[in-house]
Amino acid sequence: MARAYEETQGSLADRLMAALIAGDCAGGDHRGRLAAGIRVAKKGLEGYWLELYVDESQDAVIDLAKKYAALEHEAKGSWPGGKLPFEYPCPLAPASAGASLSPQKRGATRLRHAPP
Repeated sequence: MARAYEETQGSLADRLMAALIAGDCAGGDHRGRLAAGIRVAKKGLEGYWLELYVDESQDAVIDLAKKYAALEHEAKGSWPGGKLPFEYPCPLAPASAGASLSPQKRGATRLRHAPP
């Protein structure tokens, strides 16, 4: 995770997503993969600038990565892993089982844009 965070070129949000994906591909959290999310704050803006999460998923980090790739937001940078088309990042793991869950069960995206 640390290596992915440190070596990823792009924004803070890109680096956070790369680190989450690296941890998940390495085996993830022993408690399961039911939920995942990132939050990014921005100086001068109250609350979160970007809040992206997935709940009740069979493969939350991968579902979060798919949402992140499809997301258009100023917090995203130039990291290729955050762009469409989404490419499954874990070379030895099966495709996401969480894709069959309804959008309501997969979480939400909260976006805030900085004032001009």
